[in-house]
Amino acid sequence: MLFRSRVLYLTEFNQGDIDQISDFLIIEHELAMNSHAKIMMDLLQIIKYAIQLKKIPPSRQIELKFDTRREETDSIYLTEAEILELMAINDFEDIVEEQVRDVFVLGSFTAMRFSDYSTLNPSAIRNNRLEFVQKKTGAKLNPSAIRNNRLEFVQKKTGAKVTIPIHPVVRQILEKYQYQLPAVPPNNEFNRIIKLVGAKLPSLHIPFIKQITYNRERKEIRQMKYEFLQTHTARRSFCSNEYLRGTDPMVIMAISGHKSHK
Repeated sequence: MLFRSRVLYLTEFNQGDIDQISDFLIIEHELAMNSHAKIMMDLLQIIKYAIQLKKIPPSRQIELKFDTRREETDSIYLTEAEILELMAINDFEDIVEEQVRDVFVLGSFTAMRFSDYSTLNPSAIRNNRLEFVQKKTGAKLNPSAIRNNRLEFVQKKTGAKVTIPIHPVVRQILEKYQYQLPAVPPNNEFNRIIKLVGAKLPSLHIPFIKQITYNRERKEIRQMKYEFLQTHTARRSFCSNEYLRGTDPMVIMAISGHKSHK
């Protein structure tokens, strides 16, 4: 593809520009369908904001078509037995591997997002009480968040009050760090390290086939299970294990912040 420099003005932005950007992301950068959809959604939001500021007419939103299709991809989750095996590992190359493992396991038993547990402010923990604001949902923990071995918080977005038991492993991790979780690397580096930790478990050395769309073609990726570990695996593990345990899906959704039962 021929690359050329060009200044794009919103008043001149047309369907051809969108299609070129789309091809560049999918063909040149080989982004998966969901990654492509996220960028298309960002572009759409720019257009909507420009309309709100009356920089371009409302008709532009109708004229321009953004391919925001997403797909359900195959993703792994860890069983509770596998999570406990992960927690039992003690041969680390460095302290960062251990810290990443601990934070990942905490996420697997709480459904906290990476943006929550990776940026937990030490000052948010007072008198053995944990209080934080979920960046994505705006959910804020009750000032008496940890009480009687229960985690209580009110989701700001939905207004729902949620109470879940504190898993003994979560308590163990919090006490290990004196209720001040260690700083962990950025998302991409975290993903790289948790794969290294997962590789230490023989139970994760089993093949897993993931179907995903690249270059507008459905493809299969076959790798060892540990190679698919990432930050989101923790939340998915919590939801999957609770679902298989028979927990009401509405309760799981309230805790995790998912909007859809699917």
